[in-house]
Amino acid sequence: MAQLGMPVTNKFHIGNAEIRMGPMTLANQLTQSNSLGLLQSATVNFNQESVDLEGGLPKTLIDTVITRTNVTIDAQAYEYSRRNIRVMINEGTELVAPTTYDGAVAVSYTKGTTANEIIETDILLADVTIGDMIVFHNVGAPEKVSVVVVKDKAARDAPNALMAKITVDGTKTPLLFDAPVGTLIYKANEIGIGNSTETNYFTVDVIGLEHNSGRPVGFKFWKVAVSGGMQYAFSNDNWAVTPMTFKVLQPAIAEYEVGGDLDHLADLIPTHPYGMYFSG
Repeated sequence: MAQLGMPVTNKFHIGNAEIRMGPMTLANQLTQSNSLGLLQSATVNFNQESVDLEGGLPKTLIDTVITRTNVTIDAQAYEYSRRNIRVMINEGTELVAPTTYDGAVAVSYTKGTTANEIIETDILLADVTIGDMIVFHNVGAPEKVSVVVVKDKAARDAPNALMAKITVDGTKTPLLFDAPVGTLIYKANEIGIGNSTETNYFTVDVIGLEHNSGRPVGFKFWKVAVSGGMQYAFSNDNWAVTPMTFKVLQPAIAEYEVGGDLDHLADLIPTHPYGMYFSG
């Protein structure tokens, strides 16, 4: 005989989830290449507010009407990748240009006579662009770090003419420490902060597994905006995580009409305005 409170189904949740994010043109087309990476947790919140009608004395509940519905996504993310940082500070999901030199070294360094500092490197000349931001740090002493802007570049003397001689403007972004032979160099791949002037909209998937069946389950949301900002933490006793919060929005009709970012979902959005949940 069934006992009181026995399980009705075996739909219990435990395990990892993955959040995928990309431009709205990729709604329902995201893959693992769009993943935000390792998460501590991910939660989808469906919230409703209502107005109650009460009458009589003592008052009793006569009716209730839902007046507001909102959906949010909360995650605790481990990976401080450049893409995740861009997402959190509202700079979009586009990947930062890949590093063209990482682990290069300085082979000589001279102090310029007009506040220019010249560093000969083992970086290929073709990989260096004037205006690049480059990080220098001394071997075994990462506290001796300088972030500089390339003012000019030239080829080294033969037989190393394919390698770069970099000129840094010492009056604006100088080398703060000597850069002896062997100083490590990498491209900063910087992200501007405070440059965003408008809201960025994305499409988001939240994908997990049913542990009893091994089948994927989850949510697909057509239009999402970041609402939580960034918390970049350093901790000496545990791995840092950053909270990520997203608001799910209902697309405007123009966004799924012909030519809109979501026009490939025009037949689906009217019956699934925010997105959808799928399961086995």
